[in-house]
Amino acid sequence: MFFKTKKSDPKQQLINEEMRFLLEPDERWFAKNLQARLLDEGCNFPLTLAKPRFYELMLTRLADKVEPDARKQIEAFMPKPSGQAASGIFHVSFFQAMRFFASRLDQAGQVMALEVIETIQIIHLESQVDDTIFQEDRASFERYVAERFVRLWTTAYPELVENISDSALLCRRLHIALTTSLLRKMNARQAFEEAFHSLPSLLKAMQEDHAEFCRFMAFCRERMPYFIHVVSQIFWRTLETFRQEMHAALATRNSQPVTRNP
Repeated sequence: MFFKTKKSDPKQQLINEEMRFLLEPDERWFAKNLQARLLDEGCNFPLTLAKPRFYELMLTRLADKVEPDARKQIEAFMPKPSGQAASGIFHVSFFQAMRFFASRLDQAGQVMALEVIETIQIIHLESQVDDTIFQEDRASFERYVAERFVRLWTTAYPELVENISDSALLCRRLHIALTTSLLRKMNARQAFEEAFHSLPSLLKAMQEDHAEFCRFMAFCRERMPYFIHVVSQIFWRTLETFRQEMHAALATRNSQPVTRNP
């Protein structure tokens, strides 16, 4: 229905590609393709959070495009009004819903392909960190980090909620990751040394006074294009790495593997 086209029709090729993606019954292949699309946008938002958010956005946005009678039939696949993004949606339900939309929507391929593109862009924008956290007090920064890590951890391991560690360690890890990564991306060694002397002295000062961290981030913001985009990549990479390390340590202590949501 969607996949036969002339090679010279790039628009139809794009539609076919996105429909293959949406109508992929194998969850692992689907997840890999979703991650590839996010990375193409420069977005490394953890798949643990990105996948349920993608399910939720696609279902709700496409449901708005069908007739009311058809919308009632799709309610079984919709996110529950619990505030948890698509927490009850499994891939088999999403796959069935996409087949339903493909059979009911006018110009289904074009409409659904466009929704994929727009949904990926929404997730990318949502993954950008709030710039104000680099201008506030330590408590606000730690709370912001903790809230996002708790969401990442509990989505991946809902049975291990009680094992979430102190956020102070994660914040120190973020200090190190942000300073070292941002310095590598800037050609401002002399200006940095004039302002902060050295990396070790800056890291020490950050632990004693959060204002030093904010001052460093302002220093980088003035000198780096796409500052928030770069910082967001570092932020989520650090949280995802911390999650994996924490899970591995917990599994080692328990001497048995701990299951994770796909």
